[in-house]
Formats: sequence, structure tokens, C-alpha cells
Amino acid sequence: LPAIAIKHEPIDEEEERRNQVNAQIAELQSLLEQAEERARVAEQDATTANADMVEWMEKAADYEAERVTVENDLTDAEKKLTRTVAAKSAEKRAASAGRDCRCAKAQSGSGHSK
Repeated sequence: LPAIAIKHEPIDEEEERRNQVNAQIAELQSLLEQAEERARVAEQDATTANADMVEWMEKAADYEAERVTVENDLTDAEKKLTRTVAAKSAEKRAASAGRDCRCAKAQSGSGHSK
């Protein structure tokens, strides 16, 4: 009987070790599943972030195109304004020159009639 008792002890220790190893394996499998789920979620988040980034880049390109259009329109308006101001200034100078000319004619004409 003592020999049988000695044999049971190692079997119990081996079974206990096997149970511990199995428990560790189960824990590691659980951790692996959690890590895989986190990886899936992170991949989905990355996909969503990339899609958002593409959308924002497209919007930024649209805004830049609009900004360039507005800037060009502003430049055109400034050119038109400059031409209008120059034309008005030329009209005033022409009107003034016309008055000066009429004045000069009137003065020279009245000088001759005297």
C-alpha cells in the first residue's frame, strides 16, 4: 500500500500541473481573443479615420479652389476699379482741359474783339 500511495502523489501533482497549464492556456486564449477584438476595432477605427481624412482633404481642396476663385474675382474687380478710376480721372482732366480751352478761346476772343 505505501508504494501505491507514492504513485498517487506524483499523479496528483502531474494532474495539478496539467490543470494549471490548461488554466494558463485558457487565460492566454482569452487574452488573445481580447487582443484580436481590439485589433479589429482599431482596424475599423483606422479605416474610418482614413475615410474621414480623405473627405477632409477633398473638402480642403474644394475650399482652396473656392478661395482661388474668390481671389481671382477680387483681382478682376480691383483691375476694373483701377480702370474705372483712371477713366473718371481722364474724363475730369478732359473736362478741365475743355474748360481751359473754352476759357482760353473766350479770353483770346474777347481780347480780339476789344
